[in-house]
Amino acid sequence: MQEFDFLVIGSGSGLDVANAMAGRGNSVAVVEEGRLGGTCLNRGCIPSKQLLYHAEVLETIEGADAFEIEAEVTDIDFAEIVRKVNDDVAGSSESIRRGLESSNSHDLFSGTGRFVDDRTVEIVEG
Repeated sequence: MQEFDFLVIGSGSGLDVANAMAGRGNSVAVVEEGRLGGTCLNRGCIPSKQLLYHAEVLETIEGADAFEIEAEVTDIDFAEIVRKVNDDVAGSSESIRRGLESSNSHDLFSGTGRFVDDRTVEIVEG
């Protein structure tokens, strides 16, 4: 059985705590069952804002005539936009993984944490 000073279950905003504690010389275990980065990075804030940015660019182009600029959108490759957003998110998640794996203060565990008692967590591999 391994012992750590701190345990963080999930790799979203909890990574802020994990990094702060590791920065103070503590050993930190991070348990994540899915892609690193949490909901915001993988399915929420980040990809939705990236998609909204594309819509804002389209809106700007469509309003170009207000500036005496003639512009026309002839095609929108939504599948390619989604692919690029997904690639960007995957790259960010992988960057987090590389950072944790190269850290001397963090140990990354893939799976789900389950409390066995007040001070023991079992990792069920996912």
